Amino acid sequence: MLQMLMMMQPLTKRRLNASVIWMGKRWTLAELASEYHINRSTLYSRIIERGWSVDRALREPDDTKRRINTKKARRLYSYRGKEYSLTELCKMSGLSMTTLATRLSKGMSVQDAMEKPVNESKSRKGPRKRL
Repeated sequence: MLQMLMMMQPLTKRRLNASVIWMGKRWTLAELASEYHINRSTLYSRIIERGWSVDRALREPDDTKRRINTKKARRLYSYRGKEYSLTELCKMSGLSMTTLATRLSKGMSVQDAMEKPVNESKSRKGPRKRL
């Protein structure tokens, strides 16, 4: 009966203010997360949703922090003696990011990729109509 009642009621907002007992003291998850420098929603997920012990939830590294620090370095391309990002090259040439990236990935030199005109008949837009 209780299961049916729970299934019928709409789920409410997560209770990040749920409390746990840790080291002889009652803590809310928000307080515990702040004290141990871990994301509140990560701590909630580990303890409430996954059923981890408080000790394990606090000792596991926070994956969200690890992902932030693993950003790839921007690739720079040499064009006319200076270094440019792909975005900067697109702005200079007026080409789309896809066109320029495809040309470079196929082995075209940066200068050729920048200066070769777009073949209108092969583009998705098709040839321009003349009035």
